[in-house]
Amino acid sequence: MFKDVLWTDWLKLKNFITIWLIILIVPLFFTVMGVVNYATNIHVFEENGMVGWMGAWTQVEFLYGMVLCPLLSSVYLAILCRFEHANGGWKQLLSYPIPKTDFYLSKLIWGWLLVGITNIVLFLYFLVIGKIMGVTGEFPFLDFLGLFLRGWLAILPLIALQTWLATQSKNFALPVALNFAFIIPNIFVSSSKYGKYYPWSQPVYAMTPENQVGFTQSIQDLYIAVLAGFLLFSFMGIWHFMRTEIK
Repeated sequence: MFKDVLWTDWLKLKNFITIWLIILIVPLFFTVMGVVNYATNIHVFEENGMVGWMGAWTQVEFLYGMVLCPLLSSVYLAILCRFEHANGGWKQLLSYPIPKTDFYLSKLIWGWLLVGITNIVLFLYFLVIGKIMGVTGEFPFLDFLGLFLRGWLAILPLIALQTWLATQSKNFALPVALNFAFIIPNIFVSSSKYGKYYPWSQPVYAMTPENQVGFTQSIQDLYIAVLAGFLLFSFMGIWHFMRTEIK
């Protein structure tokens, strides 16, 4: 039964061109910005011993992990739930003899998968554009695979929170605007010792090479915070969804 719900959401997604344009175009823009900044200021990175793929990556992940990845969590979930908010879709869905949690979890899972697809696209763009721009050294595939997987896991608390907000709000812009408001102080919070507890900073923490920045602290503490945030927001979101009559 749950597989049918997941498949139904996929049928809605695959023909929604806006999502696929976001996935293809937005990461390209951020990757070009980051790699070009690295290539333009290569002398600065040479002075700091950060030449090569990891040096170039610090410029991309600063933009992606701190801004784009958290922002996309709200955009994807708002789009996913917009299908149901339009024309009484929730009322129709919830009339079926299917557990309400199945519909909720399907949105959460697809939101997370869309971020994962975006990560893969960013990974490919970074590799290709880095080679075009002449980034030196052998590409450390396994190291980057670990960074991308860590970033994908670290977005889970925000995915859970945005699923909660998006299922409750008929206004597409409201969850996105609220999310963006919490992204703004990210540059200050992420550079503090409390950044690993702040859901909007957790992706940039997870995607930053441990030896590149001073504020990256215990990875174990980070993922304890990620797990706790994910469980808390998921429980509260499902609890609220089960007790709210959504029209």
